[in-house]
Amino acid sequence: GERDDLSALRATPYLFRTVTNVTAREFEEFCQKVCPVISSVARSTCLPRGLMGRPSKLAPEQRLLSFVVYLKQYNSVTFESALWNWSRTSANDDALFVASCVKVAAADEIR
Repeated sequence: GERDDLSALRATPYLFRTVTNVTAREFEEFCQKVCPVISSVARSTCLPRGLMGRPSKLAPEQRLLSFVVYLKQYNSVTFESALWNWSRTSANDDALFVASCVKVAAADEIR
């Protein structure tokens, strides 16, 4: 299974800030805006998710964390895919998908 880096980072606030460049509280606020969009849209079609279909391997919070860490650390897709035990194609596709969800969810944000 995948590692739950989100729980490990939440347990150490200083490390969370160092790794993500945001505080745990800021990340929670970000999750509240973006995760509902990630949950409600299908990655393959970018349409509202139906009742059927295969769920994502990672929880929306983990997917958002992966995206934030990727942006902050300038990691390669190979590193990200190994970190979450995903294929490089899945990690790349998911990063683009999460970026589009961030764009939709934060369209009215000034921060």
